[in-house]
Amino acid sequence: MAGFRSPQYTQGINVAGYHEHFITDTRQGGGHVQDYELACGTLQIGRVTKLAIDLPTNADFLGANLTSENIHAAIEQAEK
Repeated sequence: MAGFRSPQYTQGINVAGYHEHFITDTRQGGGHVQDYELACGTLQIGRVTKLAIDLPTNADFLGANLTSENIHAAIEQAEK
């Protein structure tokens, strides 16, 4: 499991707040973590001060409706 916290001002570029993902032992699947209890583990903390984004250049992306209302709705749907 890997997680991160993004500041509120990054909403839309990222998901603001705490956000965890997992990957299976076989590395064939994974997804969002909605809830968990930790019996033991290792916590590592780092600070990221740069964000580089490579955007697609295909027609689907260039023609997509990326208004803030649509982005917020898409993020809410993905986080369910």
